[in-house]
Amino acid sequence: MKTKNITAIIIAVAIFIIVVLILGQMFSKNMITYANKNNNFKINYPKDWTYNEGQEFNYAFHVFFSKGTAQFGVLPKGEVDRGLQLGEPIKKEIIINNQKAIRKDWTLDNGNFLIIINFLDYPATWNENNRLDITGEQKDVKIFEKMIKSFKFELN
Repeated sequence: MKTKNITAIIIAVAIFIIVVLILGQMFSKNMITYANKNNNFKINYPKDWTYNEGQEFNYAFHVFFSKGTAQFGVLPKGEVDRGLQLGEPIKKEIIINNQKAIRKDWTLDNGNFLIIINFLDYPATWNENNRLDITGEQKDVKIFEKMIKSFKFELN
């Protein structure tokens, strides 16, 4: 009887490992890694999205990943603020790949959302105005969460 239980456990664990590996491959095939050595970060984004690098007022580098109304921006030194007249956000301290950050979430009048994440720990190429700037619809939440989890500082 014990042998059957052990065999069943081994088979269940093997099936679980295979499923995790398959799902991991499916996820990686749908995502591309963007790496920026000058600003010491990398992030995964969906293969069918576009990205646009730029610089605001010859000051601050930014990159925005987007598809439709979904937009995910990385702004290492911040930029001109959005100037939105918003209420108080839901605010919480979070950890992204061992880096402390403050996450602020707003629900906009049109039902979409805005998420601003400011890192408290960041490399020298970033400053205190840094942010991840995320806007989209409720259907975009899962992909945004995957992108947030994939964000990583790459220190030399």
